[in-house]
Amino acid sequence: MSGKSSNEAKQTGPRITKWFTVKKPQQSVDRLQDKAGDEPEKSDDAIYSAETAKLQETLPSTQSLERTFSQEPNQPRNFQFPARVFGNQDFKRSFQSSWFDKFKWLHYEEASDSAFCFTCFKAAEKGMITSSKLEDTFIKTGFSNWKKALEKDKGFYKHESSECHKEATERLILIPSTSKKDIAETLSTQILQERSQNRQLLLKIIGNVRFLARQSLPFRGNWNEDKLCEADSNFYQLLKLRCEEDPQTADWLKRKSNKFTSADVQNETIGIMALRVLRDIVNDIKGSDIYSIMADETADVSNTEQLVLCLRWVTDELTVHEDFIGMHPLNNTSADHITSIIKVRYLEK
Repeated sequence: MSGKSSNEAKQTGPRITKWFTVKKPQQSVDRLQDKAGDEPEKSDDAIYSAETAKLQETLPSTQSLERTFSQEPNQPRNFQFPARVFGNQDFKRSFQSSWFDKFKWLHYEEASDSAFCFTCFKAAEKGMITSSKLEDTFIKTGFSNWKKALEKDKGFYKHESSECHKEATERLILIPSTSKKDIAETLSTQILQERSQNRQLLLKIIGNVRFLARQSLPFRGNWNEDKLCEADSNFYQLLKLRCEEDPQTADWLKRKSNKFTSADVQNETIGIMALRVLRDIVNDIKGSDIYSIMADETADVSNTEQLVLCLRWVTDELTVHEDFIGMHPLNNTSADHITSIIKVRYLEK
């Protein structure tokens, strides 16, 4: 290497190795406690981490944990639970079987000497918990700090009051166990059923509009504040008549909104039907060689001049047809204005 001797290169290598080599602690927790008077006091979490470092290699994988979580939580009563020292205490602590009586959701794993939440694990396994609420300690890694197990706002009490546990309990336990469908699938099925029902009821409403229009009967009536509809109208009474044969229609009319029975819906439906009729008339006239335009004006009850437009055409069998096309209000009755209206109206068709 340029600029450096071989001795300098040899010294650099061991120094770099020393910086990046992680050595395991050679002293046990007991010896660290004996030297507590000579060295600065370490926190409970630091000593707890050193004590449990040896257990990391024995922790079961996620798949093995899934195999141990059967239909019920594992709650051994006659098992000799391992005891460990926590912090600078002179005595050891271990898991207590009496905790199973107070916390029914506890699941003990002998291989790792850890406690899990059976309810949260099962709910997470089925994707029932929001990812932001998951608590890995009681679902994946396991809880084993027995010193804090029963402390207020820590350990088991803290988890039992957490959003993770509440959501898991609500979605896993309160949902009938006989239901094997995923929640998203169940909700999707309900939406499809509701959509199908709404479509059937809308078709009945369209049928009402078609019947009244075909018979040239009035739709509207007087507004009823109690029933929030025009209760005396032909449209409403015809729907009410259908309720005797179809309870779903009766339930539909009891709704306060989204009933598709408003005047706007009726007018839009009539407009769509009118366009369909005009298309059929145009298709019929295209097959005829002879047709004529009929136009006449008349005043309605409001004394407004209305231009009535009709088409007269003959089939190949010499059958004469006269079809009503529409009406248009006139601002004036001059020949130029009427001619322009006729051109515009027929070009629209």
